[in-house]
Amino acid sequence: MIALNRCLSARVTIPADNPFSTCFVRPENGNYRFPNGRNAYETGERLLQLLKRSGTAAIIGQHGTGKSTLLQTLAEPLHQEFDRLKWVQLTRFSDNRPAVDSVRRFLAAHRSNRYRCCLIIDGFEQLGWAERFRLVAPTRAARFCWRSPANRHLGPSLVVTAHRPQLGISTFYRTGWCDEVVDAMTTDKLSELSPAERETMLQVAAQRKVTARHGQNVRDYWFMLYDEYERLRSRDGQPGEWQ
Repeated sequence: MIALNRCLSARVTIPADNPFSTCFVRPENGNYRFPNGRNAYETGERLLQLLKRSGTAAIIGQHGTGKSTLLQTLAEPLHQEFDRLKWVQLTRFSDNRPAVDSVRRFLAAHRSNRYRCCLIIDGFEQLGWAERFRLVAPTRAARFCWRSPANRHLGPSLVVTAHRPQLGISTFYRTGWCDEVVDAMTTDKLSELSPAERETMLQVAAQRKVTARHGQNVRDYWFMLYDEYERLRSRDGQPGEWQ
């Protein structure tokens, strides 16, 4: 804490953009950081193999642990593999009926299985159990029908994100809090700051991480650092400077 106060006592000028602004932490504006030496190519290949076998794949994890970001990172191999791709994002406090209607139209249009099609639903748990069953059933049935194994991949595939395992859907990947990855990504976001500014924010981040780790929500952790950044930047009432 003494070192942190010493850093805050130095007056430095910083850029106006907050490195933890929403525009910098949106899933579509970043790549998923894989732990344990994994990479997007290897993970994408594993996902495609699972879809060929079972027709379904679920990315499981708590809020703010990178499920949507991982989906964005794996978008390229999915686009390369499938002839038709439908991407739907469902949220808790929005009217999801238009999105659900578009899903039904997509499946109806590809019921003949002439194309390799894949339905991606980010936020699968926002659907009722009956709607979820109607989506899972055709993907599972296509893999266990009379067709030869060589043609079973033509059935519709389903990729979802959810907070917990889903009935009838093969769990593919589990996201979660990893100290090493979170620290590396936080440091990357501070790369445009001066050494003194970066050191200050890293010390603040280390203190806030003790609390954030219990919630296991990386996004909320960065929103917390957003507030800290703004607070430190305007300590003397003059935005753009720290004291």
